[in-house]
Amino acid sequence: MARKSTTKLLPPKQAQIVKQMAKFLQILAINGIVADALKASGLNRQTAYTRLDSDKEFAAGWYNALEEAEDKLRKEAVRRGKDGFLRPIYQNGKKVGSVREYSDTLLIYTMNYNERQKKWRKRIVQAGQLALDVVHKEGERLGLSMEQIAAIQTKMTESFSKISLI
Repeated sequence: MARKSTTKLLPPKQAQIVKQMAKFLQILAINGIVADALKASGLNRQTAYTRLDSDKEFAAGWYNALEEAEDKLRKEAVRRGKDGFLRPIYQNGKKVGSVREYSDTLLIYTMNYNERQKKWRKRIVQAGQLALDVVHKEGERLGLSMEQIAAIQTKMTESFSKISLI
C-alpha cells in the first residue's frame, strides 16, 4: 500500500509551508546561500528562522544542507587547484584558444580550512570532557548522587551535540 503524503493531512497553508521548507533545504544544499534558497522556495525569511529555532528536524536539515553545500564547494576548490580549469583566450573579439589555469590559492585555502577544522574539533572535545569532569567533581563535592550527576552530564552532552551542528 502506498504511503500517503503527510502534507495532505495538514491545513492548506501549513502544507504549503512544509513544501516550501523542503524546497528551501534542497536549494540550500546546492550552494549554501540562504537568500537563494528562500527566493527559490518562496519561504519567508522570518518563518525560516523561526522554524530553525523551534523545529529540531528542520534545524538538523538546515545544518546538514549547509554541510553538504560546503562539501561541494570545497570539492570544487580542490578540483580547480589540482586539475585546473580552462580559461578562454580571445583575440579581436573571437575565441582563439584556451589555457589551463590552476588555483594554488584555492587549494591552500582548502587545506588550511581542513587543518583549522581538525584543531577546533579537538578543542571542542577537550573542552567538553573538561566540563563533564568539573561537573562530576563539583557534584561529588556538593553531595549529589551519581544519578543526579549523570543527569546533569547527559543534559550537557545534549547541549554539546547541538553546538557541533554549527
